[in-house]
Amino acid sequence: MEYSCSVIETIARTLSVKSIRTEKPEGFKFKAGQFAKIKINGDSKYLSISSSPLRNYLEFTKRDTQSNFSRKFFNIKADEKVVIEGPFGNFFLQDNENKIAFIVGGIGITPVFSILEDAFLKLETRDFSLFYGNKFLDDIPFQKELSFFQSQLNLKIFYFIEDLANTPDDKQIFCGILDFNKIRICLTDINERKIYVCGPPSMVDTIISQIKIIGTIENVKTEKIFGYTKGA
Repeated sequence: MEYSCSVIETIARTLSVKSIRTEKPEGFKFKAGQFAKIKINGDSKYLSISSSPLRNYLEFTKRDTQSNFSRKFFNIKADEKVVIEGPFGNFFLQDNENKIAFIVGGIGITPVFSILEDAFLKLETRDFSLFYGNKFLDDIPFQKELSFFQSQLNLKIFYFIEDLANTPDDKQIFCGILDFNKIRICLTDINERKIYVCGPPSMVDTIISQIKIIGTIENVKTEKIFGYTKGA
């Protein structure tokens, strides 16, 4: 079913990442981690919902890839209309999952942010660990909000920064790309956890290949986020 929704506000997350918040249509129900199809002036794209189902708005977050859709997404203003269809996807937690590890690349944080915000609003006590890879230290979407969630939830966060000249004196920040062998060192009980992997297809495929060597693939759920390259 399609819904025509007004944009409530727009938020610059970083220089290259923007969120838009829209009205939440009556009857639109979703689970934290799901996605929807967003249409703006004739162009459409599937985007994860980056807000909790408990919020009275829907939020969508995108990195600028200089595509036609990106230009429309980044130029949209409050009170303008978008068309939303959904929800879709099964990248959401199950009630019996109490120990969870998220392995996330870049804008793949969007469904995980929805899950963590939902956990915060529900005062959940599950054991969360987040391994979050980005190219630059100053271009991490939701970094401030995630730090707040870390102070409120049973949540550990580890950042992997690809383009890092000097390794900071911070045990939560690693230089280089996401690597499951490094993750296993940080989280010795990884085999006891449900693992959620989300990011660009190449990153997801690499992590899954590394996990298969260990033999814990049955505990893994994945979501590939397309449109990382320019023009997508």
